[in-house]
Amino acid sequence: MLDLYGEIDFHGMAAGYNSHAIYVINPQENSRMDDTGLYYSTDDTKTWTKSEMEGLSGQISTIAVHPTNEAIVALGTNEGLFVSHDYGQSFDSISDSPITAVSFSKTGELFAGGVSNEFTLSKFNIETNEETALSIPSLSGENAIAYIAVNPIDEKQVILTTFEKDIYMTKDLGGNWNQLAEKGKGIHLKSDEEE
Repeated sequence: MLDLYGEIDFHGMAAGYNSHAIYVINPQENSRMDDTGLYYSTDDTKTWTKSEMEGLSGQISTIAVHPTNEAIVALGTNEGLFVSHDYGQSFDSISDSPITAVSFSKTGELFAGGVSNEFTLSKFNIETNEETALSIPSLSGENAIAYIAVNPIDEKQVILTTFEKDIYMTKDLGGNWNQLAEKGKGIHLKSDEEE
């Protein structure tokens, strides 16, 4: 337990995989934060610092922290994908599609689930803003990508979950997908030996 247990419920929170920097979207004034907005801690919550969030637009839907660089944070909003290199003081837009999920790989590539004419999954190089679209299973209705996880040992393995609790996994960066759960119920998959 680090801070604010039983006092506040952060719906937007992320930590750096190696840096352990913690970022939260604070929804209301509390005993440690006297305003709403983006806050970060680099000392295991001994201190919290409020970020200015200049350049950010839209309603925040998702947050991710760079694995090794504590100053880099990504936010997805209904107006796009934004990245900060200065602890959230200022943000640059790298995509203007509404974003539903973001996650950094261990090496610092940014994965984002978005909504354009269809649901999308893209990988971004945050230094060049180069975007690589990845193939995903067909998703329909309101079933957008809700969460993304990238295996830190094998970054070709990505798992995504959807708003309707479907879970999919790829071992080849979107070349092939296996469905692991449908509407929250697990699906039996053949092991490699059964195939």
